[in-house]
Amino acid sequence: MALAVRGSRLITVDGTRYRWAVSPDAAGLAVVAGWADGDGARMATWRDHGTVIAPGEVAALIRRAREHGWNPRERGPQHTFRLDEDGYRRL
Repeated sequence: MALAVRGSRLITVDGTRYRWAVSPDAAGLAVVAGWADGDGARMATWRDHGTVIAPGEVAALIRRAREHGWNPRERGPQHTFRLDEDGYRRL
């Protein structure tokens, strides 16, 4: 499922364009990203409140999600991860 253009930003990581947004919640901050040039699975990585979410952080989260099996060009359910002091893990 593609992210809405409104409220999201574009980033290119390793030659692929992604659209991303930050969604705050009581549980933390969800960095949500998806393939910008088509429809596919999204990923959400939860971070702790107070984390600075800059483009470099988003690029690193996208790379980590790809390493953990997320393929943004394949349709399917959202891939959800958490990055905290215990490391990076799939939820």
